[in-house]
Amino acid sequence: VNPLRFIKARDFELAWIDAKTFLDTEAPQSEVRDHQDIFVNEPRLSDFKQVLMKAGLQVEFSGGVLICDNAIAIRRNEPGHVSLEGPVSEAFYKVRSLLYEQYAVV
Repeated sequence: VNPLRFIKARDFELAWIDAKTFLDTEAPQSEVRDHQDIFVNEPRLSDFKQVLMKAGLQVEFSGGVLICDNAIAIRRNEPGHVSLEGPVSEAFYKVRSLLYEQYAVV
């Protein structure tokens, strides 16, 4: 058995498990497949604004869009989807990193 990688998400710990079940006595083949990352948690933009401000970034809401350093737009397009738009810069990668930290990735 490969060790499980647990990720903390609020009050829970999660891990990805990929398994096959067998009804007879045939031994399973050792096969581990990669999987697409799953992002758990759905941070609210108002909470994320506080995270960005604590990181020293200038942040404001404008029409439901979170604007960071007058260049980076963070918006919720639909449930479960957050978009990040802006010029490629150090600030963009900092905001992206902080956004990813809000999720548990399994």
